[in-house]
Amino acid sequence: ESVKTFPFFAENVGNDDGLVDMSFNLVNENALLFNSTIDRANIEYNKGKWNFKLGRQRINWGINLAWNPNDLFNAYNFVDFDYAERPGSDAARLTYYATPMSQIEVAYRPGGNLDESILAAYYKFNKWQYDIQTIVANYNTDLALGLGYAGSIGTAGFKGEGTYFH
Repeated sequence: ESVKTFPFFAENVGNDDGLVDMSFNLVNENALLFNSTIDRANIEYNKGKWNFKLGRQRINWGINLAWNPNDLFNAYNFVDFDYAERPGSDAARLTYYATPMSQIEVAYRPGGNLDESILAAYYKFNKWQYDIQTIVANYNTDLALGLGYAGSIGTAGFKGEGTYFH
C-alpha cells in the first residue's frame, strides 16, 4: 500500500547516498516494487603488515553494541533497530598492523567538498588488559577527537566510548 499511497516512495527507496549509486529499483509497476542494494563492493590489497581497501566497505570503529559515538563512518539513529549490520561507506582505508595487539588506520570518505567529507585516523592498542582506541578526524565541518576502551572488572565486561566534536 505504501507504493500506491506515497507518490515518491519508489524514488526514496531507490535512493543511495553513497559516492556511487548502488541501489536499483528492478521492478516498479502499479503497486509492485522490487529493490536491490549492493551493500559491499571493494577491492583489497595486503602486503605484510599493510592492508589497503577501496570501495564500499564497513568501517566500524565503535566498541559498544547499541550506541557508538566513535563509529564516524556509519552514524545512525539510536532507535533504528531494524538493520543489525550498518551499511558500507564509499571510502579508502589504509591499515598498518604494528603488533598483534595494535593497529593504525587512516580512512577517507570523500564528499562534494571537505565540509562534506570524513578524513580520520584511528589507533588501537592493548594496555593493562584493556583494548584502547583513539581517534582524530575531520568530520565534515568539525574536528572530532574520540576515545574508547573495552576490558573487564572482575568477571564483568566494562567498556565505553566517546567523541568530542568541535
